[in-house]
Parts: sequence; structure tokens; C-alpha cells
Amino acid sequence: MFVDVRCLPSGAPKREALIDFEDSGFVYIDDRISNLEDALQIGLKPIMMKHAYNIHYTNKRVHQAANWADIYKYVQDVYNSEKK
Repeated sequence: MFVDVRCLPSGAPKREALIDFEDSGFVYIDDRISNLEDALQIGLKPIMMKHAYNIHYTNKRVHQAANWADIYKYVQDVYNSEKK
């Protein structure tokens, strides 16, 4: 199911690495708001892992997840809706 997994330095901007997946519609998981915004602009499906420091962020195009079970369910929903 995974096409690619890349682990990048914590706190670093991710835009340069995300460009490789431009307009792919791939799921992207992060907790940093600026990286989520970059992912949207690049054409990815961002998931925000909620923490106290980003809970104020609301964007209907960014899925918010409280834990990995939420992320798993969302990814399954995205995958299943694209199969139709």
C-alpha cells in the first residue's frame, strides 16, 4: 500500500521533499501547520496529528487526527472512495 516512506528532520520545512509528489493526491501526515499548508498547495491530502500547539488550526481540507487509529481509518476511507 505504501509507495514511499520518507523520514525527514523534525521541525524542518518539508516543501522541497513534497514537491516530488506534486498533484499525486497522496496522503501526508504532519503536525506542523506550515507543512500542512504546503502539502495542500502541492496537491496532497494532508492529515494533521492534533497536539495542544496546533489545535486552533482549522481547514476543512486538512483532516485532523487524534491518534494513529484515526489516521488508519481516514486512509482506508480515502483508498476505498478512490476505488469506486
